[in-house]
Amino acid sequence: MASLLDRIPTIEFEPEAGGVGTAATPMAGRPGGATAERPAPRTGIERRSFLRTLIVGGGALAVTMFTWVGERVPAFAAKGDRITLHPTACMGIDVSGDTPCWGRTYISSTYCGTDGRHRNDTVNMGTYDRLYSWEPACGGYAGWYWINSSDVQTRCWDGRYYTMDHATGQKNGPYTTCCKKLV
Repeated sequence: MASLLDRIPTIEFEPEAGGVGTAATPMAGRPGGATAERPAPRTGIERRSFLRTLIVGGGALAVTMFTWVGERVPAFAAKGDRITLHPTACMGIDVSGDTPCWGRTYISSTYCGTDGRHRNDTVNMGTYDRLYSWEPACGGYAGWYWINSSDVQTRCWDGRYYTMDHATGQKNGPYTTCCKKLV
């Protein structure tokens, strides 16, 4: 009795001389002279391999270029404008008492610009510079307002500053700040 492997027919292809393309040759062991298509021999690189290499190489080049450009262009983490106030307490949390502006390391009106919002300038402090900027820390808003029990409104504008030492050029920070402005 023949095993299962002995029952599988052997299929052989015979190469044909001729042009480029596919050639039909009889399959051995099949009744009726069935034919099978055989692709032409492959030479050189295939189109899919070339396209795959092109896409991967282009992607690697794009990532390298974005990294190179990103290192040379200053970062702007804040999007939108620096004047949009959240209508109530920041992130839906209202801190009771007399602390309307919270969550920052330094909170004072000294971090407010002449327009009443968070500073966005550079100040020479003698041996170093302070570089002020705002950031939308209140759910994407530049700031929020808080009203106490006496109906006095306080506006809070989140931001930060860095220090730049004149002698060494070393940048320190960021130090988180909040412009606390009574209206």
